[in-house]
Amino acid sequence: QYEWIRMGVCQHSLSPPASFNCDDLDTSNTTGAQYYPLEDEDQSKSFVTLEVSLDTKPEDFSWALTNLETGKVISSIPPMFYHGFANHTFRHKVGVEPDQFFKISLRDKNGDGSRGYAAIYRGGAPILSNLIMYDNVFRGDGTEGLTTKDHAFYVGTEPPKNYLSLVIKFDKFPSDTWWKLESITDGVILGQRPPKFYNEPFELLTIVEKIPIFAATTQRTYQFTIGDEYPCEDNPNNVCGDGMCCNYGQGSFTLYAGDVEAGILLATGGEFMLSESVLITPPVSSS
Repeated sequence: QYEWIRMGVCQHSLSPPASFNCDDLDTSNTTGAQYYPLEDEDQSKSFVTLEVSLDTKPEDFSWALTNLETGKVISSIPPMFYHGFANHTFRHKVGVEPDQFFKISLRDKNGDGSRGYAAIYRGGAPILSNLIMYDNVFRGDGTEGLTTKDHAFYVGTEPPKNYLSLVIKFDKFPSDTWWKLESITDGVILGQRPPKFYNEPFELLTIVEKIPIFAATTQRTYQFTIGDEYPCEDNPNNVCGDGMCCNYGQGSFTLYAGDVEAGILLATGGEFMLSESVLITPPVSSS
């Protein structure tokens, strides 16, 4: 079932692992463009691109993509698949059903941390404006011994019926701003933007980010965290932060349930140092 993986690695790697027996592979009926298993381009199928950047122990890393509505695993890579590809970056194009939620489970076999990252983009190419999810996998405080991190995301051209509106008013350094929304109830990360996602053109601007959330048929608690970080002047290896307000502009954030115009306020702020976290509980729908 992994023959397409073998074919892709043998075609596009300068030094494929000996275990793949690439010399015995018949490539006469393949084309140089097919990195991944390609799906028919029909209206019932959408695509996401999973970008995986590996560290010095790539054999420890694996992942599985699950449709949260059906519970079916639609794509996965087992441990040892990336063996021999230290510090490489892979991009996997995966066909998914449109207008549904999915869960990506990222796994580090030995729980000893990683210096890589994983990102998911809407569509068949890694375009920053289509970024759905980004994670510096198993890095930082509190990750020692951690073997699994779960993210949930929605695939669709428009937000689902239930979503949050995040209004961000930037200060003079938008690239310092990052945020993350986690479902405490379900134990998954539902949305985030890493540092440097917002670049110089966002300076002093106000934007609205729509964040899909699960159906509001039952009460769910989410944790929203927003941060500000840059290399410290006295030691660039350390991280400093001065919030969004008020040394370099009147930056702020405001979080609403649904449209901003509906006025269902969940949280607001901006005066912090490294980060600020709030717990929110969106209203339960009566329908």
